[in-house]
Amino acid sequence: MSSIIVQGDSFEEALEKGLSALGTNVENVDVEILDDGQKIMDIVLHPCKLLIRLKEGAKGGKTKDLFILDYRNDGVYLTVLPPSSGLTKEQETAIVQHISRKKIEGINRQSLFQAIFSKPGQWVQIAPPQQEKDIDEDIEVFISDDHMQAYVTLLPPLGGNMLSKSDIIRLLQENGVVFGIDVNKIDEILKNKQYGTQLLIAEGKRPEDGKDGQVLYHISLDKSGKPLIKEDGTVDYFHLDIVENVKKGQRLATIVPPTDGVIGKTVTGKELRPKPGKPVRIGRGKNVDISQDGSELIAGADGRVELIGNRIHVYSTLEINGDVDTSTGNIDFIGNVIINGNVLTGFEVNAQGHIKVLGVVEGAKLNASGDIVIRNGIQGIGKGFIKAGGKVVSRFIENAIIDSGGDVISEAIMHSYVQSGGKVQVAGRKGLIVGGSIKAVSGIIASTIGSPMATSTVLEVGLNPSLRIEYGDLEKELKEIENELKKANQAIDLLEKLEKKSGLSGDKKLLKLKVLRIKSDCIDRLPPIKARMEELQEIFHSVGSGKISVHNVIYPGVQIIIGTSNMQIYEEMKYVSFKREYGKISFTSFED
Repeated sequence: MSSIIVQGDSFEEALEKGLSALGTNVENVDVEILDDGQKIMDIVLHPCKLLIRLKEGAKGGKTKDLFILDYRNDGVYLTVLPPSSGLTKEQETAIVQHISRKKIEGINRQSLFQAIFSKPGQWVQIAPPQQEKDIDEDIEVFISDDHMQAYVTLLPPLGGNMLSKSDIIRLLQENGVVFGIDVNKIDEILKNKQYGTQLLIAEGKRPEDGKDGQVLYHISLDKSGKPLIKEDGTVDYFHLDIVENVKKGQRLATIVPPTDGVIGKTVTGKELRPKPGKPVRIGRGKNVDISQDGSELIAGADGRVELIGNRIHVYSTLEINGDVDTSTGNIDFIGNVIINGNVLTGFEVNAQGHIKVLGVVEGAKLNASGDIVIRNGIQGIGKGFIKAGGKVVSRFIENAIIDSGGDVISEAIMHSYVQSGGKVQVAGRKGLIVGGSIKAVSGIIASTIGSPMATSTVLEVGLNPSLRIEYGDLEKELKEIENELKKANQAIDLLEKLEKKSGLSGDKKLLKLKVLRIKSDCIDRLPPIKARMEELQEIFHSVGSGKISVHNVIYPGVQIIIGTSNMQIYEEMKYVSFKREYGKISFTSFED
C-alpha cells in the first residue's frame, strides 16, 4: 500500500494515523490536505482529512495496527492490514469485537466481511456516515459453571473515559457478581492495564460440612485381653487386663454434639447449605448416670466399666469360691462373674458383663455380654455351649459350640463348632484345629489344621451370617410397621372426614382412639429399628474378606471357604496363607 486517506480531529491526529497505517515516518511521505477541518472551542465540526503518499523509492514498514476505521463525510470506512502470514482466528475475532464495541450504526455485514477477508489493504465502506462514538474502558465478565469463580477481561478505551475502582465493582454487580470480590485485584488490574487477559476477580466460599458428634472417653477402654504366650509355648490366661475399675460419681465420657457446618456462598450470592454432622450414638447402660445437661455420663456405682455395643455399663462382680453345681444352682448376674472352680454339666451361667472360669467348663452353657475366659479349657462332651458378646479365651476347646462376637483364642480346638465375629487364633505348643467347623469374620490362624487321617474340617472366613439374618429380620419388621402405619393413617383420615360430616358414634370414637394408639406405637418403634439397620450397614461396609494362615501344616480333608469361593485341600501344605483374590481362593507363603 503506497497511499492512504485518513481523517482525524486535528492535522496531527490524522497524520499519525496515516504514518502508522503505512508503517513509515514523516520524512518518507508527501502529505496533501484534502480538508483542513473545523473546530470551534474544541468542538470538532468536521474532521481534518489528509491524503498521504509514500515518496518515490521510499518503502513502508509493517504497521502495528491490524486495521483502521475512518469516519468520513460519506460513511464509515474500514481497511484491514494483515501481516504477510495472514490473519489468525484470534485476530479476526479481535477486529470484529473492536468494531462491535464502537457501536457503529447500520453496519453492512457483507461489506464488513469483504474488508476483513477478501479486500485486505483496501478501504471498504461498512456503514453510513455518522459521528464516531467515544467508548469508555470496559470489562467483560465470565462466571464459571459452578458459580464459584468470576473472571474479568479488561477492554481498552476507544476515545472514552478510563474505569475507576467503583466502576468495576458496579459493572461486576450488574453482571451478577456480588460476593467474594477481590478489591486488591481490582487495584492491580487498574494499575497494570493488562488488556485482553482474563483474570480471576472473585471467588465464592464453599460450604464447610458440619463435624459429627463424638464421645470423649475419660477412662481407658483399650483392654484387648490378649493372652501372653510364654517362651516355653504355653499361654498365660491370668493377666488379660479386660476391665477398668471406676468409683461412684467418676466422669466416664463427655458427649460432644455435632455441628451444623458453615454456609457457603457463590459469587452470585447464592447460599450453599453444608451437610450437618451426625449425632453420636452412645447409650447409658447399667449403673451409669447422665448429667443434667445431658452431656456427660457418670458412674452410678463402684465397679468395672465396660463399653458393650454403644452403651457404657458399670458392673459389680460376683465371685463363686468353688464349682457351679447343686450348691449354687444356675447363675444369672447383672455384672461380671468369677468362678474359682469348675462349671459342671447341665448348669448355666449368664452374665451381662464378663465370665472368668479358673477351672474346667464341662457340658454347660455360658452366656455373657462381654468376654468369656476359661483357664483350664472346655470339655463340652457334645453339650457345652459358649456364647459371648466379646472374646472367648480358653486353653482348649473340645466337643463344644462357641458363638463369639469377638476373637476366639485357644491352644487347641477339636471337633467343635466355632463362630467368631473377629479372628480365631490358635496358638501355643499345639496350635491345633481338627474336626468340626470354624467360622470367623476377620481370619483364622493356627499352627496345624486337620490331621494325617484326613479328618473333615471346615474353615470359613467372612461376614458373620447371623448379622445378615438379623438385618433381614429388621428389614421385614420395618416394612410391616410402615404398612401398619399407612393403614392407620388411612383409617384416621376416613374417621375424621366422617366426624366433620355427621359426627362419630360411640363405637367409631373408640375405634379412632384405638387407631391413634396403633399409630403412636408404630412411630415409637421405627427409630431403634432404623438405627440398628444403619449400624449393621456400617459393619457390612467395613468387613473385609479375611484370610486363613497356617504356621506349620494343613492336611487333606480340610475345606476352606472365603466369601462365595471354596477350596478342598487334597495334599499336605506347609507355611501357607489362603485369601480370596479375583473371585478365587489363592495361597501364598505364610502371612501373620
